Amino acid sequence: MVPRGNVPERDLRAGYEIWVSCDDCGDVVVGGEACVLVRLPADVTLAYPCTDCGRRSASPVPPDQLDRLLARGFRITAWRPPRELLEARAVAPPFTWDDLLDAHELLARTALIVPLLLS
Repeated sequence: MVPRGNVPERDLRAGYEIWVSCDDCGDVVVGGEACVLVRLPADVTLAYPCTDCGRRSASPVPPDQLDRLLARGFRITAWRPPRELLEARAVAPPFTWDDLLDAHELLARTALIVPLLLS
């Protein structure tokens, strides 16, 4: 006999099949228990692993389908972007191959910079 407090809850998403479109494989069917609803700043997306290639993908969820997924037991999780996306962007133009060559030539003709870097 199992005590009532230790009975695991049944995942309501199990057995629910969702048709999604993988960028590489096309249309696939994914089990609901493998999917996660993620809130982005603009909308809610469904994150899932492709059943064919295993690649993680995401698709936007229309509002009418979102209500159905929430009723089926899905929960929305907040997405926290990586810190790299939150860092301030450089205002200068991108570093080019010419810039790299200029820096190399400067190091080659300046005797003071290399000892400063080594100390």
